[in-house]
Amino acid sequence: MSFPGFDWISEKIAHGAYAEAEPVLTDFITRQPRNAHALQFLALICSQTGRANMATIHLKRAISLEPASPALRYNLANVLQILGNQTDALKMYKDVLRIDPRYYKAWLGISQCHLADNDSQTAEHAAKKGIELQPN
Repeated sequence: MSFPGFDWISEKIAHGAYAEAEPVLTDFITRQPRNAHALQFLALICSQTGRANMATIHLKRAISLEPASPALRYNLANVLQILGNQTDALKMYKDVLRIDPRYYKAWLGISQCHLADNDSQTAEHAAKKGIELQPN
């Protein structure tokens, strides 16, 4: 199976054609297991199809390949939130901010974690920080 490229994968995912994109990605990853970008796409498909646990596995593998990527850590934090693991999600959002203090989406994720824990004051502070950093 030849790999049609990430633009093709993005288009399939955008249109919800996960069943079409997943085997192509899986085959590509079998041949290029150190491609963090492909692992991230596969994690997205898993997350969107109710397999959040599998998504965390793919994202952790991608992070091991690109440890300085705030986007990979942010995506993992989001999946951890889906799984109801606010504690680990919060830690991961904070890791994102250690890599990139201006990653405003991480502040918004932190706010969501605190809301889930019924800490509205801390949630509000984090949300304000995220809004301050958000580009116009």
